[in-house]
Amino acid sequence: MVPVFLLSVAALTKSAQFPFSSWLLGAMVAPTPSSALLHSATMVKAGVYLIIRLAPMLGDSPVGIAVTGIGCATFLLSSLAAVTQSDGKKILAYSTVANLGLIVICASIGSQEALWAAILLIIFHASAKSLMFLCVGSIEHQLGSRNVEDMGDLAEVSRKLNLFMFIGIAGMFLAPFGMLISKWVAMKAFIDSRHILAVIVIAYGSAITLFYWTKWMGKLVSGSNRKQEKDQAFSLFEELPIIIHALIVIVSCFAFPLISDYALVPYLTELFGKEAIIPIGTSDVNLMIMMLAMLIIIPISFIPLYKGDKRRIVPIYMAGENTGDNETFYGGLGEKRKAEMRNWYLSEYFDSKKMLFIGDIIAILILVLGVILLIGGLAK
Repeated sequence: MVPVFLLSVAALTKSAQFPFSSWLLGAMVAPTPSSALLHSATMVKAGVYLIIRLAPMLGDSPVGIAVTGIGCATFLLSSLAAVTQSDGKKILAYSTVANLGLIVICASIGSQEALWAAILLIIFHASAKSLMFLCVGSIEHQLGSRNVEDMGDLAEVSRKLNLFMFIGIAGMFLAPFGMLISKWVAMKAFIDSRHILAVIVIAYGSAITLFYWTKWMGKLVSGSNRKQEKDQAFSLFEELPIIIHALIVIVSCFAFPLISDYALVPYLTELFGKEAIIPIGTSDVNLMIMMLAMLIIIPISFIPLYKGDKRRIVPIYMAGENTGDNETFYGGLGEKRKAEMRNWYLSEYFDSKKMLFIGDIIAILILVLGVILLIGGLAK
């Protein structure tokens, strides 16, 4: 188990788990295409891939317990750190570390169900997160800022980019997109394996991720009533990769039963020496496909079915008389004031530096405990 422990530490470092996460956060200075490639699809995934390959030797072993504990601390505390961020790339960075922590938990438990969820989490996270990194880079070109609070103006500048960013965020937490499917299976695997700590962590950690993704999504939606006036067009070199990634996010949701049948089940059957069973039933798969189809069909309802629509469009109420542009209202003494909506970042409660410090201390203690348990096992 000593080589397994050392390989696991190397994998945790590669996947930016506590206490080795600072390099990924520092790498956010890279151009967003580099971030999309390195932090979503390849470099950081090499670590969790190695843990998946080591999974049969983890489980309830001292090494497996240590790796699971570090994954739990990373998922929960990185999610809390992401809540306090308003910079788009920092949110993506912290959420990447957090989701890698969830994959580490799934892989280190070592059951067939958990590994099934871990591999799908890698696929869905890579596609959705790389789409969002590319979108944030383009948003910075369009708005001159990647602050979430400025993205209420995005629909006014580029409705297309607003839609693609919306798809990327939806891919991270909304039904029936793949990340939610994988988390559902992960929760079931943790319950079946009786890992109570992992169940608590995924429940609270997923609730926290819901909080920061809905804040961002709400900001994108808040400007959807504005007219597109500036019309700053994409360059082809920006638009084409983003379109391809958006299609991959959507197609992967339809294709996950095929991925499971032709890739995951054969691999898990060979690995465990017994027939692997798909954790999600056929009825659940059909329901998710129907939900995804509805996401595509619903926009059709907004297409006018007849000409001469006589519905009266009224300005938005802003706790004061609307000036007519849906952006400003008349305040006291007839003064024009701009309506502003800002998110709550809870920085006074979950300061990111504090969360990282606590996470590093917990992870170091877990590693020390793992070494002690490993030495105790060797002594026997």
